[in-house]
Amino acid sequence: MADENISRSEKRILLLLKSCYALAWGALTGITYQISARFATVMTGNLLLLAVEAREWRVEEMLLTASLIAAYIGGGIAYDALNILVEDKGRVLGVAMFAVVSMGALGDGLRHAQQSCTEGDRGRTLLCEGKDLYFLTPISFLTGIVAGGYCNAHPDGVVSTLLTGHMRIPPNALLQICLGRAKDASARTILRDKAVLSLAIVVAFFCGILAGDAVEDRVRERYARREFTPVFTLVGGFLAALCVAHSRLCERFLLHHRR
Repeated sequence: MADENISRSEKRILLLLKSCYALAWGALTGITYQISARFATVMTGNLLLLAVEAREWRVEEMLLTASLIAAYIGGGIAYDALNILVEDKGRVLGVAMFAVVSMGALGDGLRHAQQSCTEGDRGRTLLCEGKDLYFLTPISFLTGIVAGGYCNAHPDGVVSTLLTGHMRIPPNALLQICLGRAKDASARTILRDKAVLSLAIVVAFFCGILAGDAVEDRVRERYARREFTPVFTLVGGFLAALCVAHSRLCERFLLHHRR
């Protein structure tokens, strides 16, 4: 969605939604990393872990990490295939978001049914590793649908799971403005908007990690007491609501400016 087609207030709304994506990814990553020492969204980190596990030939851990990466890729492919084969994009969004919520609920259900990461017979909390962590596979599929599928395919989509590029944009934009590379007000506005967006995503992701880390102890306590804990169902519902709101608002903004 071209920037010139929407107003300043509409850009602020979209900026808030994209920051909410980053906040959710940060919280999800904070929880899953503390539980499993693996990443919910950063497949580069998981690939590094897979390489280390392969070198040390830790087969059980290697298979788990590979399944998380494969599920993420599969989620993105599933969305792309649906988006190509089905012309009704509203139906595509509906089916995809139903899958997102379902995958979150499936992850929570599998964790509870398998009693993963619960209290052991000797009164100690079992380590969450290996086969105890396969309940995270649906969560990777969920992440693939939203981050690798919807956000990647939507014209207004933005990468909010990888921060390396976003960290570079604000200082680069400031440098270009200070050195006079932006010749007119329009160019400076574009650079400023890009810098603000990237800075907001970085800050939101960081705050999300802090939030996820803060609630992780509570989640682990509930796991240890063998209680059903719908943490991933809530995250899936939040992400699905974000995608629907983002899609509907983008359509409304463009329709408004076409009149």
